[in-house]
Amino acid sequence: MKKFYRLTLSATLAILVAGCATSSAPSASDESLPRVEGIRTITSDNEIGLEWPRYDSNTAVLGFVVYRAPASGGEAKKIATIADPYSTHYVDTRLQPGTSYKYTVRTYGAKGVSAPSPVAIASTAKMLESVPFAQAIYGLPGRVKIIWRPHPDLRVSSYLIERRPKGGESWSTIKEVRGRLSAEYIDNIDYGEGYEYRITVKTENGELSKPSAVIAAAQAE
Repeated sequence: MKKFYRLTLSATLAILVAGCATSSAPSASDESLPRVEGIRTITSDNEIGLEWPRYDSNTAVLGFVVYRAPASGGEAKKIATIADPYSTHYVDTRLQPGTSYKYTVRTYGAKGVSAPSPVAIASTAKMLESVPFAQAIYGLPGRVKIIWRPHPDLRVSSYLIERRPKGGESWSTIKEVRGRLSAEYIDNIDYGEGYEYRITVKTENGELSKPSAVIAAAQAE
């Protein structure tokens, strides 16, 4: 169990269930099947991983069915059928940050499904905030210098610098600056061009923060 909590969701749990999910399982109830107990969870800002004990010693178990419902209320819906009695993990992805969910898991066999497990409640983490401070230094010859205060979160691995023409709608990522302690980027631009910038923080696991406030900069004529 302890080892599970040291592993990342994206690198390990997803691999454990890859290729095991199918869309079919009996819907009838089979009270002879074992009930899943002791579900444990681990979360990120948009994923929740579930872990349960092994049930492969019972030859009637063919796999597991996972259900999810909003913790605030609502009907539980089947989100996965895992066609492998040796499976002990499932990762629920593409969830909303800062949101709570309720999960139940059932074993299934040839004739039906077990009683539902006790409800496991888990919450995704809030979306990471961007850098606490950022500023553009302009009026430099042929360039704009973007500076920021390094992010305090130790999970941060890089900063995505985005740019758009002043007053434009679409943002483009022009540079990924690696290293949590990095604090500047110099953008070479033509004289007279005006741009807006913003910074998005990226963690080692690929999670992205909210964009920073817009930073305006104009190159001198």
